[in-house]
Amino acid sequence: MSALVQPATARTGIARRARTRVVTFIILVVIVCCLVLLS
Repeated sequence: MSALVQPATARTGIARRARTRVVTFIILVVIVCCLVLLS
């Protein structure tokens, strides 16, 4: 049972890490765009 659960949790952890990376990248792009528009 645990052998089946472990890979699933690892996969969701990787997906969550990739999603947070995408979100932080989008936030950085928005901040840069705002700075370019304001300057």
